[in-house]
Amino acid sequence: MTRLARPFPIAIAMAVIAAGLAAGLLLTVGTARASPLPDPSNEVYEVTVFDAFGGQFQDCFRFGTAGGSFQVDGLGTGTWFLHSVGQYHAYWEATAGGGDFFVDFAGETDSTGYLTAHGLSNFGDAFLVLGNVNPNCNVFKPSKKPWKPSKPSSPWRR
Repeated sequence: MTRLARPFPIAIAMAVIAAGLAAGLLLTVGTARASPLPDPSNEVYEVTVFDAFGGQFQDCFRFGTAGGSFQVDGLGTGTWFLHSVGQYHAYWEATAGGGDFFVDFAGETDSTGYLTAHGLSNFGDAFLVLGNVNPNCNVFKPSKKPWKPSKPSSPWRR
């Protein structure tokens, strides 16, 4: 009668570890994050702007590539800079405006597509900006921008 060789205990342990690693790898790949990176480059955000006077209005923030163009539909164009990007948050600064009125922003975007920013105008007006990614943001019609440098009734300049 022939006896079958029994595997060594170390071989069994290695097989169990290898199977566990393979299952863990499959589980990790299967549950990989589907969220976008927090970097706002080439993204459009539909935002709600709260001013220091208790008012609020809607606008669109349009980011180009980092260090490049930045547009706030109701305010004007400018530039923006990316300070740091982590796995879940990106921190940036931007300036937008035209004529005699502009706003400096310091903000954060996260991997869920949420934007939070604070703005301060060259006249000392303070703004809080909250919004979400929306590539189809179209709050204003191109022919009817709410802000013009000579028009103090702009929602950006009250």
